[in-house]
Amino acid sequence: MDLESILGYLQNKTILVTGATGFLGMVPVQPDVKRLYLLLRASDTKSATDRMHDQIIGKELFRVLKDKWGTDFDSFIAEKVVAVPGDVTFDDVGVKELKLREEMYNGIEIILNSAGTTNFDERYDIALSVNTFGVQHALSFARKCLKLEMLLHVSTAYVCGEGAGLILEDSSCMDDMVKGITKFDFKVQEKNLVEEKLNQLKAEDATEEVITTTMKDFGIERAKLYGWPNTYVFTKAMGEILLRHSKNNLHHVIIRPTVITSTYKEPFPGWVQGFRTIDSIIGGYCKGKLTCLPGDPMSVLDMIPVDMVVHSMIVAMVANANKSSSIIYHVGSSLRNPLTFYDIQSFIFRYFTEKPWIGKDGKHAKVGKLKLFKTMATFRMYMKIRFLLPLQGLKFVNKAYGGYFQDLYVNYNQKLKLVMRLVELYEPYMLFKGIFDDNNAEELRRITRERFVDAEALNFDARCIDWEDYIMHTHIPGLQKHLYTMELESILGYLQNKTILVTGATGFLGMVFVEKLLRIQPDVKRLYLLLRATDTKSAIDRMHDQIIGKELFRVLKDNWGTDFDSFIAEKVVVFFTSDVTFDDLGVKELKLREEMYNGIEIILNFAGTTNFDERYDIALSVNTFGVQHVLSFAKKCLKLEMLLHVSTAYVCGERAGLILEDSSCMDEMEKEITKFDFKVQEKNLVEEKLNELKAQDAT
Repeated sequence: MDLESILGYLQNKTILVTGATGFLGMVPVQPDVKRLYLLLRASDTKSATDRMHDQIIGKELFRVLKDKWGTDFDSFIAEKVVAVPGDVTFDDVGVKELKLREEMYNGIEIILNSAGTTNFDERYDIALSVNTFGVQHALSFARKCLKLEMLLHVSTAYVCGEGAGLILEDSSCMDDMVKGITKFDFKVQEKNLVEEKLNQLKAEDATEEVITTTMKDFGIERAKLYGWPNTYVFTKAMGEILLRHSKNNLHHVIIRPTVITSTYKEPFPGWVQGFRTIDSIIGGYCKGKLTCLPGDPMSVLDMIPVDMVVHSMIVAMVANANKSSSIIYHVGSSLRNPLTFYDIQSFIFRYFTEKPWIGKDGKHAKVGKLKLFKTMATFRMYMKIRFLLPLQGLKFVNKAYGGYFQDLYVNYNQKLKLVMRLVELYEPYMLFKGIFDDNNAEELRRITRERFVDAEALNFDARCIDWEDYIMHTHIPGLQKHLYTMELESILGYLQNKTILVTGATGFLGMVFVEKLLRIQPDVKRLYLLLRATDTKSAIDRMHDQIIGKELFRVLKDNWGTDFDSFIAEKVVVFFTSDVTFDDLGVKELKLREEMYNGIEIILNFAGTTNFDERYDIALSVNTFGVQHVLSFAKKCLKLEMLLHVSTAYVCGERAGLILEDSSCMDEMEKEITKFDFKVQEKNLVEEKLNELKAQDAT
């Protein structure tokens, strides 16, 4: 039967969406669906529902829907949407409750699998479990759904690897690579290799940070071995291979979008979440931090707005329902409406010259023309002349002056390493020479125009985009709003994906801070806790005994249930040290120290002894010189945005009256104490006193 309305087909349908918290999964569909199951990682239904409200329907994207339904919005969501605690990395997609599982098997008619991690250098074990084996679990679940009409899987156009020329909407671009990878059972081999690597790291008593870095490097290594540039596209390609070669293959549709950008029109123009490839470039450029990149000005960057990708998914789903064959669609712009790097460079230069970025300090950032280099060789040569040679000069001067410029040298050296690592990750796409064929997608557009009355409402034809107008008046303003929101408007949004170091975490304030942060912003990237211990095991034991084992963490434990330990293991890194009284905070392991320098964005220094009559040597080493060591460590952190130090209001001494929030109450004392170098004098006095007592054989 020919369908007359796309939205009419979706009416009264029961749909499962995986990856609903992702960029694609969040865009809403037909309001008259019967039921929308959203698969969310959570310990129980309550936690899943809370996560849905916080991370999906609480977003600005749903503003139009909320305005439309008004006071009935909550009841509408409660009637239509079911938050399901689960995870595609498990059998039965992690749905543990038998009754709910049976209900889903008996009711679901459409599955949209958009679950995935999009980090180019994700840990290999994580990327493999989500992007590859997650597809296998979604497919297995789909086979048990009795009324299933459609399985739509979201992949990426870049599963083609580093192809050039016209890239077809099939698997031909992957055939040679597939021949190599399918000589063995890669499902077993890659899984075994990951387990061996993890067991080896655990046997070495590696820190969580070392494990993360090693597994990231391992993913890149495995990807490049078989011809893919990074872990993301390699694991997505293996996911497609599993889908294509599974026994009793279920009919499916694969959508391969290119670089996804902000909304074109729906539900309103310019909405964006997180940073896509091009957004990271624009974000760095507008703040004056990015001045050069590898990239051929005449090369095409294939971009497509997110609402057009969602439209293509809906249309493909309806047009292919209940068909026996499978098909792949490229959703992009490079063939029908190409956009060059030269165009992008011109647009962003004009925009930020006319409307410069205003930093937190209120100053306007200055931008110039972005330098583009056609090859990595010329880019590396430029970086060598412009940055590496001066750095070598600084290294020589630092050595000549006995390490006087050590902090400055380490800072610049680490920044340069970080930039080059990011460039290596993005280089395959900055210098990409492929054009994505979209004949299947064009045929879908033709069929849609001929068969469906609401085709225009679900347009995904990139030819309608005026790139200059879209980038200048929709995308950049939307991205700016997102950047300002992240920086100025949303406390929880700012803390999302942040790497934070906490000293003094076993103290009263430090402990409450850790619990609060993990409870209100579980999407913090990493939380380093500095603990006095002899080794990693002792540090972990101390964390469990003196921090998360306390009653204070009861609510957080209840929220996460059986997943609490894995949540803590994923988010919190404890490392053993003496304490803040040592240089580099006592972090002896060089690799861990480098990782911290490269990752930490916020430092909270709670460390201190609060005994009024503490031993002077101890109080001086913690409360005074501990601050100096934290400050020295902070200066080496390349991404540092904030150092927050906890002191006490009573540094005012025995003053009376109104005590101001400045240092005026200390001025007189400071005049006295700074007549000499108190850092040296007090330290010497302490050492003399201790030596005197030892000489007296004092207890």
